[in-house]
Amino acid sequence: MGFAVELYFDPATGARLTTLCAAVFQTAAGADLLAMGARPHISLVVLTDLDPAALRDDLHAFAESEAPLPVSLGAVGAFPSTEGVVYVAPVVTRELLDLHARFHRRLGELGLVSGGHYCPGHWIPHCTIGFELAPDRVPAAVDVCLRSDAFGPAHLTAIGLIEFRPVRELYTFPLIGT
Repeated sequence: MGFAVELYFDPATGARLTTLCAAVFQTAAGADLLAMGARPHISLVVLTDLDPAALRDDLHAFAESEAPLPVSLGAVGAFPSTEGVVYVAPVVTRELLDLHARFHRRLGELGLVSGGHYCPGHWIPHCTIGFELAPDRVPAAVDVCLRSDAFGPAHLTAIGLIEFRPVRELYTFPLIGT
């Protein structure tokens, strides 16, 4: 069992990305992210060993200290792995990297260590759109993304902790800092 801390999009962006996930699944198959209970997000960290209750108050405090973050979805990509992941990515900004670094400092203060791909300096911020795609279906998934209306301005407005697979949302807090 795993856990992830995720940043969630404003409702309009979330709806566009949900529609895109459904279109990619219909076209390229793979795992049905929506049927799994996933919603469009950018993961800050994935953890394997966690007492979720121990993170609740710190996650809430972090949400209270962070303002909603404007981002621009500006790229589509695929990871060079056997997991068959296609994603939409935000333009990487200093503000997004700083939020990520602040979150990881808090994790460190709690004695929690992130997996390698999510550590500052190794993180590729992304919103997974297709997962467990067969290698020959990745180009079709990318093509669906390129033709979508998913790109452009968006806001990250909430943070949550999930348990997976299947996805079970444990806590979600709005970003309300100023």
